[in-house]
Amino acid sequence: MKLVFSAERLADEGRFEDAVAICRQAAALDPGCPEGEYLMAFLLRGRGRHAEALYHAERALERDPRFVFAEMEAAECLCAMGKAGEAALRWKGILRAVDGNVRLPRLSVGAGTSRETLRQYVLSRLTR
Repeated sequence: MKLVFSAERLADEGRFEDAVAICRQAAALDPGCPEGEYLMAFLLRGRGRHAEALYHAERALERDPRFVFAEMEAAECLCAMGKAGEAALRWKGILRAVDGNVRLPRLSVGAGTSRETLRQYVLSRLTR
């Protein structure tokens, strides 16, 4: 997890490629930790690399199916790729999951997010 925090700092400094490289290293060293894959997906989507980002969001979900931010990242990628129907199914699943046993990231990306904030965001994505 320490490497993922380092990658997050690098991303904040604008060092995108370095941050992605550290995420790859973190994911390889700690296969049980989904945050490295998730952060990589988040960063790649921000650069318009949607298919690659979707791959890493799915890998984060393989590591922890309750990791709701990875599911959200996958839905965002699908939207960006023009797959609105698939994305809508994801958003609906996320909406159902929010009231259950979900896990939020230990990164600043998800810091302070409440279930209600999450619910409102998902609802806003469903109405677009």
